[in-house]
Amino acid sequence: ARKNGFTAVGHLTPFLDSPRDEPAFETHVQKMERAIDRVRQYREAVGDEVELCIEIHRRRTPAEAIGLARGIEQYHPMFYEDPVLPDNLDSMALVAEHINIPIATGERLSSVQAFDDLLRLKACSVIQPDITHCGGLSAVRRIASLADLNAVVPEGTVAVQLPVTPLSYEGVIVKIRWCARLRLFFDSGRDHVSEHVFTVGRIPPSILARGDGDEG
Repeated sequence: ARKNGFTAVGHLTPFLDSPRDEPAFETHVQKMERAIDRVRQYREAVGDEVELCIEIHRRRTPAEAIGLARGIEQYHPMFYEDPVLPDNLDSMALVAEHINIPIATGERLSSVQAFDDLLRLKACSVIQPDITHCGGLSAVRRIASLADLNAVVPEGTVAVQLPVTPLSYEGVIVKIRWCARLRLFFDSGRDHVSEHVFTVGRIPPSILARGDGDEG
């Protein structure tokens, strides 16, 4: 990633992501210590020049999520994505309150109101609306405005999710200029995606220049 000019690497899971219906054969301490060690290996592999975006895939209890976050804080992840199920915002807020790594979440939320609730609870620092099921481009703009008004979200940490089609992708590129708060841009990595777009990182000027003029 570093050799290719990437500034961050995403979807790094410290767990092996076996199917949920398979029984676990690790003790709690084995599971947590091995996960912490994998994050250590990620950091050693890229050094301090590449950000680590840690993905938990909604698989931990609040207690596990808090314990793991405390174990990996020393490796300074850029964010900690979906540590618990997103349908319980109170649990997400509980985790956020007890850790020192920014939480990223929101790709499973389907309304502007849900993001409003998420922000009011101070349950995350990076919001991740998925354009295709949160209400489209207009909804993403409203969500970004909510982030702008909410002190818990630092400047520019709206991470748009776009794991879909060429049409959706091109629509976003055409209108992406209207949201000054977009810092991160996610794509699916499929063949149709422009070489200018990357898995995780700041949006380069070449992308912003492809807008079609006026906002709106």
